[in-house]
Amino acid sequence: MSQTLSGEGGFGHWAAPGSPISVEYSLAVMEELRAAAEDGFQKIPHGGIEVGAILFGTHEEGRVRILEWRPIPCEHQRGPGFVLSENDRARLAALLAECAAQPELRGLEPVGWFHTHTRSGMFLSAEDVALFDQFFPEAWQVSLVMVCAKHQTTKAGFFCRETDGTLLTEASHKVFPVEFNPAAAAAPRRASAAPVRSQPLAPKSPPPAAERERLSRFEEPAPVPASQPAPGYENLGVLATGLHVVSQTNDAAAAAGGAAPREKGPASAREPEVIPLPNRAPGDARIALHWKVLGAVACLAVLSFLGRALWNPKAPPASVMRIEDHQNEILVLWDHSLPVIRRADRGLLRIIDGRNSRSIPLDMIAVRRGSVTYARESGDVEIRLTVYEQGKELLHEQARYVGQPVTRPILSTEQDRKQLEEHAARIRQALVEEEKRGARLREELRLATARQKAR
Repeated sequence: MSQTLSGEGGFGHWAAPGSPISVEYSLAVMEELRAAAEDGFQKIPHGGIEVGAILFGTHEEGRVRILEWRPIPCEHQRGPGFVLSENDRARLAALLAECAAQPELRGLEPVGWFHTHTRSGMFLSAEDVALFDQFFPEAWQVSLVMVCAKHQTTKAGFFCRETDGTLLTEASHKVFPVEFNPAAAAAPRRASAAPVRSQPLAPKSPPPAAERERLSRFEEPAPVPASQPAPGYENLGVLATGLHVVSQTNDAAAAAGGAAPREKGPASAREPEVIPLPNRAPGDARIALHWKVLGAVACLAVLSFLGRALWNPKAPPASVMRIEDHQNEILVLWDHSLPVIRRADRGLLRIIDGRNSRSIPLDMIAVRRGSVTYARESGDVEIRLTVYEQGKELLHEQARYVGQPVTRPILSTEQDRKQLEEHAARIRQALVEEEKRGARLREELRLATARQKAR
């Protein structure tokens, strides 16, 4: 796989022996997808959340060119995996219809889709294939899977349909590393397919004359010289300002009462001057009251937000267990790296499959393995996992699968009966081998514990 930088921002090329499709992708787009994948991976502990996107570009005979992308909304109703609900599928259909009218995507078309795997490897699950077939059914459309793991380089691979229409789901034809690319991150984007960004706010126009006059009432009045009394001011009596108490006598009021103006004495004996306060128009009181009400409402809003943040319980952590369906085989997965799982000495898996239910005891080895496979019998399966340490419950998780009902052929011939018996024999043999492996692991654990105690 080659990667080259050019004046258009640079492109990478993906091609593999046996693949009927080659892919040319913008390095800037691949860097943005990597950043989105890493951001989702860091959202929550132990694998984060998986994300997805629509890939836009062009195509010609045997080649796809990726130039832009748009995120696919996901409610994550079934856990952190990228599994779309009915609402998500409806929004994806609407998004595909809306994007055709966006001027930023003029001349481009959906050439495939992208999603991440943060708790599994490089493959397409049954849900991935269903989404691929429903929304991206063209023979030339591709699927890009990006795998994120802790302390490991992010890897990606393209999946495409073969010439006969089949889809290789177990692995990509070629897997390549995706590392931070500063040159691609800083490279200019295709002008007609640039991401939608918010427009800067237009500068505010100056207020009209009436508004300026109203606002001028809140400005500080010009200082009045001490030698000139300010006309029109009422007797303010005693005015407290800070730590000083001063008084003011209106000269006009004194003259009306017949009293002669007081002669000014020396500076040391002169009474302190009072900063005059302007007359307030009747509307000013209403404006002041208006601002006081707004301030009280703002304080109540802040207190309400702080109270909700302090007293509302935190959102529950994401589930550590998920289930996948592979041709009517339920794969139950849980995060075996959790400390609580490493501490557990046994567990119990309860399966409610339609009207039937069963319990599967798990020993320490099975708990730490982190997966169990179950052949479902209906389209509604609920899995409950409980792990214990010395009889004390450490963790209780549950997940539910809702899908198509299971349709099994009726065995009506002797040949079918023999095939079923042979299949059952193979399963029994596999169980025997698994039991032997578990016994070896238990023996190794016993010896390791004995050596540790001997030290």
